Amino acid sequence: MLNAGQVEMARLALAEALEASQGESLMYRAGMREDLAFRFFRAGLYRDMLKVAQEALTLTDNLPAATFEQAVAHFLLGEMDRGYTLFDAAVERFGAHEKGERLLDALVKLDAHKQVARRLMQRYYGVSE
Repeated sequence: MLNAGQVEMARLALAEALEASQGESLMYRAGMREDLAFRFFRAGLYRDMLKVAQEALTLTDNLPAATFEQAVAHFLLGEMDRGYTLFDAAVERFGAHEKGERLLDALVKLDAHKQVARRLMQRYYGVSE
């Protein structure tokens, strides 16, 4: 639905799915939110990305993908200092996780904050320009 451009209808459907998952395990519900964060990222809905990544992290802080997604969402929203702080903390906690590298690579491909992404890729993943 997100790719079809029907954003409001998709948001309602996603809210219903999240509500229906209330009986599931904590990790399942957090994982659903992490997955949604990545879908919002691909759709260019960065505030939504940040919101559901943060929701996932309130359920469990042991979710590397959501931790990196939260940092990248801040970059995409122009909150560079917060993005750096969170990305550095994510690497400190989870190491040079592949999700962080994939998100940075996506930033380069999107031509969004390309210099930031390349700098972090070089620092943490040994990827040079």
